[in-house]
Amino acid sequence: VEQDLLLRIKDRFPIRIFLSAHHVRELISQRLIQKKPEAAQLLPQIYQQFQEAFAPGAIDAQTFESIYPVHPATIDLLETLTPIFSQHRGVVDFIYHQLTGDSNRNWPGMLQLPATTLMTPDTIFDHFQDRLSSLPEFVDYVDVVYPTVQKEIATLFQEETDQQLATKVLKILILIEISPTFQRPTARQLTEMIAQPISPLESSINYSYMEEVILQKLTQESTYIRRFDTSGKETVYGISLEVSLPQLIKQNVRDLLKQPLHFTDWLKTLLPTLSSPQIPFNRIASGSRKKFQFQWQNTRREGWVMWKPTGKIDSIELEELIEELNRTERDFALVLMPTAVTDESTLTATLPAASESRFAR
Repeated sequence: VEQDLLLRIKDRFPIRIFLSAHHVRELISQRLIQKKPEAAQLLPQIYQQFQEAFAPGAIDAQTFESIYPVHPATIDLLETLTPIFSQHRGVVDFIYHQLTGDSNRNWPGMLQLPATTLMTPDTIFDHFQDRLSSLPEFVDYVDVVYPTVQKEIATLFQEETDQQLATKVLKILILIEISPTFQRPTARQLTEMIAQPISPLESSINYSYMEEVILQKLTQESTYIRRFDTSGKETVYGISLEVSLPQLIKQNVRDLLKQPLHFTDWLKTLLPTLSSPQIPFNRIASGSRKKFQFQWQNTRREGWVMWKPTGKIDSIELEELIEELNRTERDFALVLMPTAVTDESTLTATLPAASESRFAR
């Protein structure tokens, strides 16, 4: 809408209504979601499942049933972000499309998902991602942090369930980081926010799994997710745009390991630095043959050592080498290659000429 047109609309409707978390809860329970009579029997059962999977009181029963399937933490976090998303329309639009689905974005509606699935805070990121990306103050979180850690999650976690949990953690931490008032969460709070239990019967397993499997790996191996230890308080988790030196080194190592292994390139750099009494790697790095002597059974042995970085030796050079071994008192010729000789015809065509010599075997 053009600025002058927007101002005229505002002048025409001077009364402006701001939606608080209380208003949003009422809007959900009374207008946006009208529960069928049979839901009154099912909701206590669903709530009981969450009570068993998480600590008692993690979600208030009355609040749970009134705004189901919206997670209470979603409303709390959304309220701190309304100045960014629009206090008038953005919140209602978000709730509506999450419930009914959005064909343009290929989103299934919450009403089409299993009854135990809640609209957790990470869905805020999904809905408003484009909006956040358009704001200069938040673009680094959306266009740098999110895709970077997403790629890392695919490598760090093999199980699809773990990848889903880690991605939800990433989205929630980004939203909390850009929120002006929402405090960084503990592992326990994140577990309850995501509300995706590993064990439906033992709450301690769910809390431990989030902290020891998901968060520990994310904070140790990902680039931007950190744990913050505060004196006298529980450890909290968040996003840091500053990349530490250890994290930078880990990232560079991971990138190197993903690249194709060019063994010969490594050897070109490595061989000149190796000096061994058994094999003079630093002397043969140039590729030319070098004379080498050693004692064997109280007898001095002398021969040639050479390095072929291409993995091949041409027939002329091979014939010259065999002829010299037959003609002189040289005892051996050691040819080193980075890979197996690929052109076997070169050897099979030349070696029979030396079949009668002492080097035939």
